[in-house]
Amino acid sequence: LGVQNVSVFLHELMHAADYRLGNAAEKGQHWRKETVAEFGAAILAECLGLEAEKDIGGAYRYIEQYAKAAEKDVQAACMECLDRICEAVNLILETAETLTDNALTVS
Repeated sequence: LGVQNVSVFLHELMHAADYRLGNAAEKGQHWRKETVAEFGAAILAECLGLEAEKDIGGAYRYIEQYAKAAEKDVQAACMECLDRICEAVNLILETAETLTDNALTVS
C-alpha cells in the first residue's frame, strides 16, 4: 500500500479482507464498510500488541461520523456490523497463521 501509518495499513487490510469475503455491495465510503474497516483495524492492532496504533478514541470518532451521517447510533452501527467485522478479522488471522506455518515448513 505504500503507507507508513500502521493504523491506515490495518484499515485498508480490513477493506481487502471484507471485499474478499464478498462484501462489496456498498459503493464508496459507505458507513458499513468504514465501520468494518475501522473497528477491525483496532482489533488487529490489539492482537498485535500495538497499543498506540489501535487508537480506540480515534476509531470511535471515525465510526461515529459515518454512523451519524447514516442516522445511526454508534453502538447500533457496530453491533450491526459485528459478524462482518469478526469474519474479516478471522480471515486475516487465519491467513497470517497459514503463511507463517508455510514459511516454517519451507525453512
